[in-house]
Amino acid sequence: MEVRKYKSKAKIRIIKVYERDFKRASFRYISFPEIRMAGKWLQDSGFRTGDQIVIKHSKKRIVINKV
Repeated sequence: MEVRKYKSKAKIRIIKVYERDFKRASFRYISFPEIRMAGKWLQDSGFRTGDQIVIKHSKKRIVINKV
């Protein structure tokens, strides 16, 4: 019996977490982290403009799937 090993086609992307400021009613600003993703690699992964996605999050992990 032959055992085949398949290589994962998953690619690794390293992106930056930005800071985003939001203005509050008291004219003060508060900052939160922001993640921006764009590129052909999203298209190659099966995501298209207008798709709906589900985002699951837990400590130190975010999983994004199409609906």
